Amino acid sequence: MTMEGLIKYIYETPLEETEFHDLQQKGDRALILLSKYGEDAQQSLADKFGNKIAFNAITPKTAMNIMNIINKHYPKEEKKLRSINVAAEEDFKNFKKILEYFVHILRANNKDNDEKFFGKEAKSGQGYKGQAIRKSYEEIRYYSNGKSMDVSITPGYQLFNKTNYINWTETGYNIRAIWNDQKNDVIALQLYVDVANKWIGEKISLSDLGLNDGSMPNESLKKFYKNYSDLLLKSSENSSIIEELVDKLEKSKNIILRGAPGTGKTYLARQVAASLIGIDDSQVDESDQYGFVQFHPSYDYTDFVEGLRPVTSEDEEKVSFKLVHGIFKAFCNFAANSDIIDGTDNFEDSWEMLVNKINENDGDYMMERSNVPATLNSRNSIKFKTPVATKDTVYKLYRGEETNLKYETYQSIVLDHLFKKYDLKPFKEGKRSSNQKKKFVFVIDEINRGEISKIFGELFFSIDPGYRGKEKYGVYTQYSNLHTDKKEKFFIPDNIYIIGTMNDIDRSVDSFDFAMRRRFRFIEIKAEDTTVMWQGQLEDSEIKEATNRLYSLNDQISVTDGLNTNYHIGPSYFLKLPELNYDYEVLWEDYLKPLLEDYLRGSYEEQDKLDKMKAAYDLKVKIDEVDTDEDRG
Repeated sequence: MTMEGLIKYIYETPLEETEFHDLQQKGDRALILLSKYGEDAQQSLADKFGNKIAFNAITPKTAMNIMNIINKHYPKEEKKLRSINVAAEEDFKNFKKILEYFVHILRANNKDNDEKFFGKEAKSGQGYKGQAIRKSYEEIRYYSNGKSMDVSITPGYQLFNKTNYINWTETGYNIRAIWNDQKNDVIALQLYVDVANKWIGEKISLSDLGLNDGSMPNESLKKFYKNYSDLLLKSSENSSIIEELVDKLEKSKNIILRGAPGTGKTYLARQVAASLIGIDDSQVDESDQYGFVQFHPSYDYTDFVEGLRPVTSEDEEKVSFKLVHGIFKAFCNFAANSDIIDGTDNFEDSWEMLVNKINENDGDYMMERSNVPATLNSRNSIKFKTPVATKDTVYKLYRGEETNLKYETYQSIVLDHLFKKYDLKPFKEGKRSSNQKKKFVFVIDEINRGEISKIFGELFFSIDPGYRGKEKYGVYTQYSNLHTDKKEKFFIPDNIYIIGTMNDIDRSVDSFDFAMRRRFRFIEIKAEDTTVMWQGQLEDSEIKEATNRLYSLNDQISVTDGLNTNYHIGPSYFLKLPELNYDYEVLWEDYLKPLLEDYLRGSYEEQDKLDKMKAAYDLKVKIDEVDTDEDRG
């Protein structure tokens, strides 16, 4: 039996009812099915991983180790195993113990509570690997879903805030304590999603959970555990989508997420960017490895690549024009030099300050060692009557390079002036890090709403993945004649990844440039793929109804003449439910109906089609069958 065959058996073999009791006892679908294979299965694992597992004595910790082994070698199959959320009796027992431990530590840390610490247990800690607090609950932190829990306790005045929790390790899914009004005792526990900053479900009292009653886990506690485990499961479903998109982006460099309105394309793009960069979603906006822009009909090349921009003097009496980088070119330049370390070169900033000062100066601008005033010529080079000090030659002098000039007098005057007046630092050659380059993600929201050829210009060539990171494939921009270095070319570094988003039904999709289309990989995002966005935003009790209504309405849209899946309603529309007090009728009247009326405007039997959609949304009728040619005849 090969390992591939074994895993295929694990996730394809149905469970018999007679096995369900054993499954609960042993705690994991994978393990109960492995046990059916007996010696063959054990030998297969032994051959593959060099150890023999006693399937008749499996603990949650052993289950976790096996799942991690499978995950390492067969990650796709491991996700399918995790999708079956069945808890073990051992899980419930450990969960009850860790809840009791959590409440005990909180109470013992409270100066107004009589509870005392036991022995040498740690009084606080963040639950990280190696922390003393972990030793107190090490044996009860492992669960048969392959995950573990940690306890975080911050004593003192912070005892009542969000720094105290139980969490699935390395996730934002927490259990937090509810204190009484006097803040001297814990009275209940509740689930909390940290990334959404929101409480989930109801508060469960300690008495309902049966904590410290000396009995086996009760039904309330089991339900609490399953709800907590469900958070992890739904997160895993979302992670699977993100991982798939990240993989496609890494291979293709340029992707466009396309789909119906409200399917969470911008939301997904942000999460994909965070995953590829290697940061948390909440840190994206502050990261210099993330760029974002939203295209619109007025957006053009000067906004995106480079262009002339009006600038005012310090006294705001003069207005002039300056060549500046657009958002994308500035992002690319930064990414290209992101792996240079231990270098010093602020020449560009100092030169810019000097040029602006000369430009704004009303009288003569004088420099040390010169009796001739400095002015600017049409190329922003510094002129001393006849002698000219170009930016390029001054920069070469700054770097200690050969200028090929017979005399460097005025170049030296300018350089000394930059050191004295404009905070120019001594040049130090940086070196490229031997570590892998940082990855940068640039998101273009609603990419089809801009006039692509006008915005990208000659970058149609540079954006092609085959020409990334190669200076020889650089292009002269439309403003190259204004560059100090006329030979300067622009290219897109190979550590830049681009994500576009577009709505399939937007009329501007039809005019999307074909030359650009072939440079992007188009990935459809379906409404049913992104309902995970409701997690932590909608009440758990409402998610089932919202799902049923969404699916039913979209099924009806699919069979409506003149419409198709491109016109589906996305789950983000349902995020308005909390502010509407879960009034589905208001959601229909104020948000969904106007959109659907736009879809149907001018079509045959418009009102009849809308009525059928409303009936489907209200879950009152079965979905129409697609008309056949015979029916139409």
